[in-house]
Amino acid sequence: MKKILYVADYTYLGGGEITLLNLISTLKKLSFEALLIIPNEGPILREAMDRSIDVRIVKMAKVNRRTIMHPIIFFKSIVQIIKIIKSEKVSRVFANSLNAGIYASIAARPFGIKTIWYCWGYDFPKDTFWQMAYRILFDKIIFCSHFVKEKMHINRFWGDNIVISYPGIELGRLQGDEAYYENLFKNEYGIPEGFKTFSIIGRLDPIKDHNMFLNVANEIARCYPKSYFIVAGGDNETDGGDSHVRAKLEERIHNMPALKGRVIFTGFVNDIKKIIKSSSIIFSCTGKMGCAESSGLVILEAMACGRPVIANAIGGPTEIIIDGFNGYLVEPGDYKSMAEKALFLINMESEYTRMANNAKRCAFEKYTMERFANDILNALYRRRNER
Repeated sequence: MKKILYVADYTYLGGGEITLLNLISTLKKLSFEALLIIPNEGPILREAMDRSIDVRIVKMAKVNRRTIMHPIIFFKSIVQIIKIIKSEKVSRVFANSLNAGIYASIAARPFGIKTIWYCWGYDFPKDTFWQMAYRILFDKIIFCSHFVKEKMHINRFWGDNIVISYPGIELGRLQGDEAYYENLFKNEYGIPEGFKTFSIIGRLDPIKDHNMFLNVANEIARCYPKSYFIVAGGDNETDGGDSHVRAKLEERIHNMPALKGRVIFTGFVNDIKKIIKSSSIIFSCTGKMGCAESSGLVILEAMACGRPVIANAIGGPTEIIIDGFNGYLVEPGDYKSMAEKALFLINMESEYTRMANNAKRCAFEKYTMERFANDILNALYRRRNER
C-alpha cells in the first residue's frame, strides 16, 4: 500500500483545507495511506483526527530572509520531516501550500521522492529566482484554475509539468433532506416561517468584501422585507477570520435601518450544508481592489446543493459560473446589479428552478471529488503500475 505525505501551512478550515481533507479521505478509500504534517494545532487537526487521519506537527517557520539568516531552525524542521519520510516509507509528497511544500520538498529530495504543489493562490513571488526555485523544488504544479496559472507567470519553465485541476467537492457530505436542514437552521436562529435567507459564506477577511454583501442585503431588504441575511464564516484568528472585520460590519448594520435584526453572524460552521440548504441564494463578493477568488469551493458546494450563486466577474468564479445559465456574474463591486439579479430570481420561480437545476447538474458532472482525486493520482504517479 502506497503512502502519501500531505503538508499544509494553515491550521484553520478554509476551502483549501477542507478540500485537502476530502482528498485524503477519498484516496484512503482507494487504499492510499495518508500522513498529514501541519505546523500547529488548530481546527484542521481536530477534523483530521475525527476522520482517523494520521497527523504530525512540525514547526515550519515562514521561509524568508530571516529564515535564511537563522538556518538552524529551518534545517531542524527539515530533519524532522526527513525522519518521518524514512520511518513511514512515504512514496509521494503532496504540498497543499507553498511554505510547507518547500520544507517537504527539500526533505524528500534525498530519497528521490516526487513532490507536487497544488497552487491555491497567486500572491507568491514571481521573479526569475523564485520561478527557477519552483522548478527545482517541485516535479509538477497543479493550479486550481486557469486564472491562477496565468497570474503566476511560470509556464515557460515547465512544459508539460503544469496541470489545471479545479477542486473537487465531496458530494456525500452535502446530501440530506432539504426541508430538514432548512428547518434545523431557521429554528436554531429564530427565523420566522415564510422568510427567505440570503448568505455569504467565508472567513471574515477584508478581501472577501462583506461590506459589499451588506450593500446587497440593504437593497434586497428594502424591496423584499421578508428576508434574513446570513454571514457564515470564521470571525477569529483560530478560524482564519478577523474579529475587527465583524465589529466594523456590526457598526455599519446599526446605521442601516432595513437590516436591523435581519443579519445573523454564525461564526465558523463545520456542517456547511445546513447554511446552503436554508439559503435561497449564495453570494460571492470577493473582487475588491483587484482581489479575486482563486476558484471558489463555496460556489461549487452551493451549486451541488442546487442553489444559484451570484458572484463578481473576476478570477476563478468566471470559470465556474456561466452567466445566466448556472448563476450570475456582475461587474466587481456592482452591488445594485447583484441585488437586482437576486430579486429577479426569487420573484421568477421558473427561472430560479431552471438555474438551480443547471447549477446542480454542472457540479455533479464537472466538480466531483472522484474526478479531482484521479487528477491528483495521475500527477503523483505517472504510470498506473507505480500506484
